[in-house]
Amino acid sequence: MKRILILILAVLIAATCLVACSSGKKPGGKTQTSDTQGTTRPEEIVTHEADIVPDLPEEKLSTTFQLLLKEDMYISEWDDTGTAGGSTIDLIDEALFSRNAKLQNKYDCFFEYTNIPRTECLERGRQIIFGGDVKTDFLDFGISELTALAGEGALRNVSTVPYVDYSKPYWYSSLMAELESPNGSRYFAVGYGNLCLQWNSYCVIFNQTVYNYIFNDDIFETVRNGEWTLDLLLTYAKQVYNDKTGDGPSEDDFYGIHSQGGSWYATLFGGGMKLVEKDENGNFQSKLTTETVYDRLEKVLGYMADFSVCKQNADQTATVGQFKAGEALFLPGPICGAYVARDMDDLMGIVPSPLAENASPDRPATEQYYTHSHYSHANALAIPSTVAEDRLGAIGIIWEDSSYLSKKGILNAMIEVTLLGRTVQEAESAEMMEIVFSNIHLDPIFIYCDNNCNFDAKYREMIRDIGKNGVVGDLYSTMTSLNSALQNYLDKNINIQ
Repeated sequence: MKRILILILAVLIAATCLVACSSGKKPGGKTQTSDTQGTTRPEEIVTHEADIVPDLPEEKLSTTFQLLLKEDMYISEWDDTGTAGGSTIDLIDEALFSRNAKLQNKYDCFFEYTNIPRTECLERGRQIIFGGDVKTDFLDFGISELTALAGEGALRNVSTVPYVDYSKPYWYSSLMAELESPNGSRYFAVGYGNLCLQWNSYCVIFNQTVYNYIFNDDIFETVRNGEWTLDLLLTYAKQVYNDKTGDGPSEDDFYGIHSQGGSWYATLFGGGMKLVEKDENGNFQSKLTTETVYDRLEKVLGYMADFSVCKQNADQTATVGQFKAGEALFLPGPICGAYVARDMDDLMGIVPSPLAENASPDRPATEQYYTHSHYSHANALAIPSTVAEDRLGAIGIIWEDSSYLSKKGILNAMIEVTLLGRTVQEAESAEMMEIVFSNIHLDPIFIYCDNNCNFDAKYREMIRDIGKNGVVGDLYSTMTSLNSALQNYLDKNINIQ
């Protein structure tokens, strides 16, 4: 029980369920094995950023923190199936124990928790916060649940929690600013300790063996230069289709892109495109019918309708399995999909989601990539409205130091695990993962209003229809209707706050 409790610091355990998931060798290819020779420990990995430490008091808190946690947010549920030929998942456990031990020893504190089944989060959360039966210092819930609780007055504004500096690089300050309410209040904090958010962040996984055999371009340098765009991805994808059976696109062919379920998140939201964003007054505005958004929506549907470029599969496990077997060049998807594919015979590479266009020269190119995190898994920290003012300082110290230590150690462990313990050998993919993790965002449409305008369901329906008949439906009519419903909901329910 003690081992479990040590794991439970919500800032650090916000992990996610892993997705469940005969290799075709390519001539001249490099083989990735399960040998972990050269594996580094998390604290040994050199980051590209100068260490910025938190400014915190050296004091003993001598207290026990009570946490309220959403089920399926536990690092202890990550399970290495052994298919990779050796367990590197233990590196994450090691990093977690190391961080928790530092916090407990440094501040003389302990952590106890109440676990809430995911289907009961809102109702049980309300009962516990308002009922007073269980004292709660802070929560680690999904952002969608926290937004609902904030609307009911159940959460404190965390904009000014003592000792927490959201401008530091171990917090996702841009994401928080994008999702704060129109009145400027922030009801949840998102940092590098929110592992579930990171584990479900979207990137582009690719078969590096095939890519290196066919193309001379250095894809990693293309990313660094800010030239990794959706158009370039599609240019590559269109060149590699191989009709193995000679009868047109079929199950056994080699494709440029394999796609399933939410794969389109990676290509749609890359480069910072927003379906909903704030105007100069802080109010949320729908962008579904603006030219930029519409063109991107149409382009994504268009490549999915081209069966010589993209193969669709409704089954995520089957899609990742086919990619592992060497049947596609690119697999847009979450980082957890890379974990499942990591032991493929060919060499697996990772790059960020592509930009809409070449990066602007006015700031570093690597800061302009946009990583979408799956909204139903994205998690954050929050403080119940029932927490006393004099308790906030202690909570702030733990939040700040935990987020800092997560970026310093646990994030590196996640990279090691995803790359099968080959961070030394595959340093460029490790560098790309840092870019992915440092640019995580969430479109407000998914947090505030998608259940009311149904964009996600409608767009998925259009993608499924393309998979059946290869025809793009009436996108303009669909988006016009959704745009009207969305803006109406925003004005009546969100922009009045």
